[in-house]
Amino acid sequence: MENTLKVSVIIPNYNYAKYLKKRVKQIEKQTYPIWELIVLDDCSTDQSRKVIEKLAKKYPMKVLYNEKNSGSVFQQWQKGIENATGDLIWIAEADDEVDCHFLASLVPKFEDKDLVMAYSDSMQINERGRVIRKTYRDLADERHDGRYQQDYVNDGIQELTEYLIVKNYIYNASGVVFRKGDYAPILAECTKFHLAGDWYFYTELLKRGKIAYVAKPLNRHRIHTNSVTKTTKKQLHYEEVTRIQNQIKKAYPISKEVWQQVEEQRKKLKEVLGL
Repeated sequence: MENTLKVSVIIPNYNYAKYLKKRVKQIEKQTYPIWELIVLDDCSTDQSRKVIEKLAKKYPMKVLYNEKNSGSVFQQWQKGIENATGDLIWIAEADDEVDCHFLASLVPKFEDKDLVMAYSDSMQINERGRVIRKTYRDLADERHDGRYQQDYVNDGIQELTEYLIVKNYIYNASGVVFRKGDYAPILAECTKFHLAGDWYFYTELLKRGKIAYVAKPLNRHRIHTNSVTKTTKKQLHYEEVTRIQNQIKKAYPISKEVWQQVEEQRKKLKEVLGL
């Protein structure tokens, strides 16, 4: 097992005390063994610290408390990555849930040394944990060509310039595993986004290598009534989306067909946002 890839799991938490126990338990029950668990608390005002300290007595974990709220989940990502010693990073957001075979399905993809990230399909759950969407495949499949019905591996630049430029179909960071690296400049830029920071992160990651997708909904993405996505100003939402699309177009040649899809997506977004 000398060549086994080591997975550092990072849980960024802010006021999710009620979900932490189940989250840690599911992570510890992964059929692919984790290398380390790093829990970051961003100065929570609920019972998070009490829950974390209780969990730390039962499970091996590294706990890092902020004395002052960072105001950015991406600063927490960076802090976690800096403290990680594994080969791969899994940002397991504190309020999400996961299938026990999540890591066992994604980690083997990284036997390809050119692969920089892998992600799985997700279910959507509500605040009480009830499944409200069984898959994101239908939302991701803008072209209606069945692409997300089966696993795939793709060149990063091709993925970026043909698919990820159109929309962010990686709906939840908890469904992603990526290779450890120096992402400080990228994550610093992510903090400038209110909504699309994760999308920007993936676009930069894909410049470094291949991507793999697992079609099973192994991640469970929790949606909250007052989520950032729902409360972000509509015009700002639209501007961040177009900013990322324009940055990709400026850096790489984009086919006329793909840019037409981008424009169609922008039109749909405007309609949804009521702009």
